[in-house]
Amino acid sequence: MADIDNTFLQEDYPDLQPQLLSAVLAKASVSTDKLDNAVLTRDELVFSLGSDSRRRQKGSLFFAIVGQNSDGHDFVAEAVANGAAAAVVERLLPLDIPQLVVPSVRECMGILAGAFYKNPSQDLEIVGITGTNGKTTTCHLLYSCFEAHKAPAGKIGTIDNQLGGLHIPASLTTPEAIELQQLLFLMRRNNVSQVAVEVSSHALDMHRVAAVQFKIGVFLNMTPEHLEYHKTMEAYFAAKSKLFEKNVCEQGVICIDDSWGKKLASTARIPVVTFGFDKSSDIPIVATGKGLDGTEVLISGPMGKARIRSKLISTVNALNLTAAYVTARILGIDKSLIIDTLESCTAPPGRFEIVSGNAPCLVVVDYAHTPEALAALIRTTRNILPPSGQIAVVLGARGNRFKAKRSPMGETAETADSVIYTTDSPDDEDPLAIVTDMIGERHPHIGKIENRAQCCNIFIELDRREAIRQAVAASDRGDAILITGRGHETSQKIGDRRISLDDRLVAGEAVAERWKNDMKV
Repeated sequence: MADIDNTFLQEDYPDLQPQLLSAVLAKASVSTDKLDNAVLTRDELVFSLGSDSRRRQKGSLFFAIVGQNSDGHDFVAEAVANGAAAAVVERLLPLDIPQLVVPSVRECMGILAGAFYKNPSQDLEIVGITGTNGKTTTCHLLYSCFEAHKAPAGKIGTIDNQLGGLHIPASLTTPEAIELQQLLFLMRRNNVSQVAVEVSSHALDMHRVAAVQFKIGVFLNMTPEHLEYHKTMEAYFAAKSKLFEKNVCEQGVICIDDSWGKKLASTARIPVVTFGFDKSSDIPIVATGKGLDGTEVLISGPMGKARIRSKLISTVNALNLTAAYVTARILGIDKSLIIDTLESCTAPPGRFEIVSGNAPCLVVVDYAHTPEALAALIRTTRNILPPSGQIAVVLGARGNRFKAKRSPMGETAETADSVIYTTDSPDDEDPLAIVTDMIGERHPHIGKIENRAQCCNIFIELDRREAIRQAVAASDRGDAILITGRGHETSQKIGDRRISLDDRLVAGEAVAERWKNDMKV
């Protein structure tokens, strides 16, 4: 969602009037010491907030964020030319506008945005969900429980943001601070009382959720990811741990099936409830896969016993279902209502999404983007197929992302029967170089890797559409094709271009062509 413009605010939300910058500063300062040394050169009436200098907003307060690749101070003059009335900066600029000088614009933006939008999170029950894998599914499940309990409910996450039946496009897993506060303001304004939010490690480290008061924080798991940003697993863990600090959330719901979850549960200084397959959990679970019919989860512990017969495929989803169940119970939602809701839920888009219809092979589009998630996807599919069934994986890797993950992703993919390496969203990286990283040193006999190559059961086809078509065209009865890494996404970033591409549509067309004589009407 883009910044709300001035006309929208004044006409539709008369209770959110233009405010003096000094008043916003005073309100924000009550809850933090990060503004103790702030200096306001002179006061000004501000109508809205923004951090994009290209956006025309008369009377806005512009935040000059210092980023990894650019410095917002270089764009303040452009923002002023487009209507900005004042700026939040880290150093005084030679411009005749009111300037609020703070130690860190990034750290203060969420706090000031919360004050401007009248701290909407204080009037909402907000659950923040973090973890390397499973955030989107857990958020989707919990939002469904909230809607069943007391509609309208809110959801903020990777696929989209939802306010009751209203869908608002999402650009990031967790929006930037201003957009996040706008969304929460709109939710409160529209009588939402409960909100499920995906909280990424980037959002925590970049203070996007500053000034958001969480009722519950949920931790699902942590495996190597985003280390191009965090550098070490310890720093990655430190970022995720910020969700479970005092004055950030009231209670933690933590899966302790990995060492990081155990560490978090033992060090968090808020009350926590643990869950997982680990028998030492407060809420231990047992799960049974039912193939394409879903998953059955048995939950025990102090909340009593519960059985959930879910449509979600793979026992990996047992943890997502349990996280949603436990959180909803803590929030006082009726047990029977939770179970009925979870049993009726389908998976969110791009999460083990079957696109083959009634074709005699299985074609799945899945967001799996870590070795652990990909291994679970292959394992689940293997258990579904008949003994003679073959699994083909189509995958690439993102450009300018955690490069050390590429070879393990390829190694995991090659536990299937065949692999087609292709392009994901390479950004400004050479797609062929990315594939070379994924293949690593495992196949020196391949020789020079080219745009299109084949060796044994390893294939290279950089055109993703063609790679999907080839995988489906080569399928036989009882086989499975797993198209991974992009899930619900509908475009690729190649250089400075955005190319429309929906794996699900391409795969559906390929299935219709391959099995046109076998598909039942």
